[in-house]
Amino acid sequence: MTDTQSLFTSRMLTFVFAGALTTLLVLIGTFIMMNPLTKTQIFFMGTAPADSQRVLIQSYFPNKYNLETFKENFIKQYIAAREEISANRTTMGSRWNPDGPVAMMSTKNVYSEFTKTPTYQIGINNEMGLRRSIEIMNIEPRSIDTWAVKIRAIDVDNTGQSDQKDFTIQITIAITPPMDTLWGERLNNPLGIYVTGYHYEK
Repeated sequence: MTDTQSLFTSRMLTFVFAGALTTLLVLIGTFIMMNPLTKTQIFFMGTAPADSQRVLIQSYFPNKYNLETFKENFIKQYIAAREEISANRTTMGSRWNPDGPVAMMSTKNVYSEFTKTPTYQIGINNEMGLRRSIEIMNIEPRSIDTWAVKIRAIDVDNTGQSDQKDFTIQITIAITPPMDTLWGERLNNPLGIYVTGYHYEK
């Protein structure tokens, strides 16, 4: 190897080493400026099809080990959405109107009957600022699709006075066959489970 080649190789190695050292210093400086890290942010990416795109919604069937727990959780969610009352009329309207969660989890007949109940009239109008919370006391299966649910309703009016009442509801649910719907409506009731019967026991 000639002196010229050795000099050229030496200069190239010096240049590469200097570049690597500069990059390392920049990375170290960036890391120092980022600390202390306060939180980890998770991002989810997905597609956004048009709301007019049609999709086929099929019922979801959990395995036999968690099916009963799944049904009980659905019943608890439905009863809370239907029985609890907020003093905020906007909240009650969005929960109980025809495109709200109670309607979407009910058959048309069950929802129509609900709109005629005193609970519905009180919750929608709610001129006295009533607030009602409920506690699920017990859930007892009566058949493969019917349960008796004992609940405690606690009412508090705008003066702070409270009243408590226990009663039992008999609720029946059904899983529907696959349903053809719009993409924008897929989350209204994606599991295809509906309340087909709802009665107060004396």
